[in-house]
Amino acid sequence: MRALCLWLLAAAIAASASGSRKSVVREERKVIVIAHRGAGSLAPDNTLAAIRKAIALGVDYLELDVETTRDGRLICSHDDAVDLGEKGRGVIRQMTADEVCAVDVGSKFSPEYAGETIPAFEDALALCRGRVRVYVDVKDAAAEDVVRAIVEQEMRDQVIIHVYRVEQARDFRRVDPALPVMVSPGQWARMQGFAAVVVRELGSRHLNSHVREWTAGAVEDAHKAGAEVWVDIMGDLENEADMRRIIAMGVDGIQTDRPDLLLRVLDRAPKPES
Repeated sequence: MRALCLWLLAAAIAASASGSRKSVVREERKVIVIAHRGAGSLAPDNTLAAIRKAIALGVDYLELDVETTRDGRLICSHDDAVDLGEKGRGVIRQMTADEVCAVDVGSKFSPEYAGETIPAFEDALALCRGRVRVYVDVKDAAAEDVVRAIVEQEMRDQVIIHVYRVEQARDFRRVDPALPVMVSPGQWARMQGFAAVVVRELGSRHLNSHVREWTAGAVEDAHKAGAEVWVDIMGDLENEADMRRIIAMGVDGIQTDRPDLLLRVLDRAPKPES
């Protein structure tokens, strides 16, 4: 993402020098709850079990990471390698989809999930269709392949694409201009006018970085540019006090390892059955 920010830096400076922009009126909206890697702290991450858990909680989006296998199939994994036990680590790019999807990733999480495996991307989308929206984090996958899977599963209006490089954003725009594409400006999010450049140059109206990269002023600046601000709060900020502080900054969406806690903070947790 450093390359994205450096590439846009000159344009951002020019945008800042061109004069102030008028504030835009933003409609009231709820904070979007995004479950990191499905509900990856409550079930093995990026698995169908984690997806089911997130759906049961009632989140708005769940995040899934996408990698490509040796035979060109898309699977859901955050890492580019899988644990093969005594055989060591298997690099996903060097394995077939059948080999990757046979790996038991549940046993290490809990005996309850023994036998839970890495899913194919299309199977994950099929489970989500009509039940929850999907934040597709593109780790190692071609835009054409990702879009094809989304279209085949009839999910075009239920996904957002997250990329890390300028060329990725442009590839997705070329393949399907209607799909929303999100970029991560990192520390450059704090630079006045930078959000406007991202919107203008990349056509992206969603920005995402760790919440430590944002200030209330930067959030307001992004809103003035017509962009939504989605933040990540994994780690030591996964607590009620910090969640309330982050909500007060005016962010639009929060990606979290504790969607259950965030839903309670937002008073949206599922009610217990009587």
